Amino acid sequence: MICISCGYDHDEKFCPNCGEKRDTQKITFQSLLKTSISGVIDMDRGFLLNVKELFLSPRKIIVEYIEGRRKGIFNPLSYLILTTTVYIIVDSYLKSKGGVKVPSIVQDQELYNVSYRTGGFIRKYLKFFWVLCIFPFAFFNKLFFKKYNFWEHLTIAAFLFGQATLVGLITSLFYRTALIFNPLVYITLLILNYSIFHNKKNKTESIILVFTSMLFYAITFALIVAALVFLIKQTTIN
Repeated sequence: MICISCGYDHDEKFCPNCGEKRDTQKITFQSLLKTSISGVIDMDRGFLLNVKELFLSPRKIIVEYIEGRRKGIFNPLSYLILTTTVYIIVDSYLKSKGGVKVPSIVQDQELYNVSYRTGGFIRKYLKFFWVLCIFPFAFFNKLFFKKYNFWEHLTIAAFLFGQATLVGLITSLFYRTALIFNPLVYITLLILNYSIFHNKKNKTESIILVFTSMLFYAITFALIVAALVFLIKQTTIN
């Protein structure tokens, strides 16, 4: 067989040239969980590889990962968790330096209080909130792009959100805005999503499908935030 990582032709259990496993299992919930745990323990040199390849050739690295290449690629879920963690650390540091300005005049005190508490809740649980966002994203991609199973779409979403979080981290150094409301984060998701699922034979259809999938995700995301605001407002009233 031809090694998925280096292209070496062999019949061994592990590639004699690079060490990649011959029979890599199809991505499932169990395999995703297993590789996530091992990825946290052994980063190897995959993190920097992810950063570079997701900027330069995202489709190549993601397709190869889904098809069985694991050697040298940092686990996508671990990649997302790590970039989100670094963002939270940097954001907390910038906030301690006076990066967030509180308005001196507030027209609607109740609205401000609810918004402030909602923002504080999301900021406190940002890692969990942001990671869970990959589920609706993967769901709508699965709905419109049926090539992969749900867990493979979840893997793709983790790659994309990890890279978008990195973009949010970099831009936060220049202007202050929350990660989940940073337009560059969603532009990055849109561009990366198109790069993965575009069809060269029908670019117009690809653009429509990607935009539609992103639109449904945006609506779902807005509803989740609105529901969170409502619950916090009810808690405040009671």
